[in-house]
Amino acid sequence: MTAHAIVQEALGGPDVLHYREIDLVPPGPGEVRLRQRAIGVNYHDIYNRDGRNRLLKLPGTPGLEAVGEITALGPDAGPWRTGDRAAYVWRGYGGYASERNIAASILVRLPEGIAEDVVACSILRGTTVAMLLQKVRAVTAGSSVLVHAASGATGRLICDWAAHIGARVIGTVSSEARKAVAPASCDALVLNSDPDWTGQVRALAPRGIDYVIDSIGKPTFDGSFAVAAPCGHVTMLGQAGGPVESVAIATLAAKSLSVSRPIVFDWYPDGASAQPMIDDFYALVRAGVLTVPKPTVLPLAEAGRAQALLEQRGLDRSIILRP
Repeated sequence: MTAHAIVQEALGGPDVLHYREIDLVPPGPGEVRLRQRAIGVNYHDIYNRDGRNRLLKLPGTPGLEAVGEITALGPDAGPWRTGDRAAYVWRGYGGYASERNIAASILVRLPEGIAEDVVACSILRGTTVAMLLQKVRAVTAGSSVLVHAASGATGRLICDWAAHIGARVIGTVSSEARKAVAPASCDALVLNSDPDWTGQVRALAPRGIDYVIDSIGKPTFDGSFAVAAPCGHVTMLGQAGGPVESVAIATLAAKSLSVSRPIVFDWYPDGASAQPMIDDFYALVRAGVLTVPKPTVLPLAEAGRAQALLEQRGLDRSIILRP
């Protein structure tokens, strides 16, 4: 049988993404066939397209997260049955497709009461935030957390969840305009474009910050360590502002700091390990603690346009592809 997929054959702009008909073989041992209903679009896909990441083997089909219905089972597909709805976050890529074969062990059950489109655009983000707040550093009531890019889609979730736990949350944003869309859960907001942003953070938290979550990279990297409290932790979630240099051991030793660069797929290598974190995340969404806005929906054939829209700064709504 055949399906449709986006095939990337080279590095470059959105025009390197081509909508094509592909052959689809029967699912193999331990696999299921998933007819996909909604596919998430992520910055990670863009980084693989333009060369900042080179993790997608070319020619290849991008895409890390999706929601769909199982239409066929290979041998030893575990507890899954045809007709089951399932979702996944998978570093094996291949998500930009109308139908695909995928390892059954990767799949998770869809949360009750959450729309498929919402799951498709937030399952990677949700597992990432759960990883940050429950695994990388267990945030507790009374601890202090600094969240860079607090007004972004992931930043807002981190701030809201950390505040719900009872942490004191300080957010940084790039402009006064971004302050207007930053989450109300932040106890304070600081402009990271201000040359003295570290001084402002120190004034707010004289002892320092227990946990700094930095998704910006080069512009804020040194400052993140400067504002960290003794025995604090700095996690590099991303490098949207540019790659960072290596960390000198002396920098860590100065205040007994620790640093990490976590990757969600290493914390949740399969569906069984991801399911509890996903359940926790969507329980907070159902309770209204966390908000995931309905995404913008585009046809699978317009994947290039979807990525171009995502690259536009100031777009706060997620994007999904509909096969």
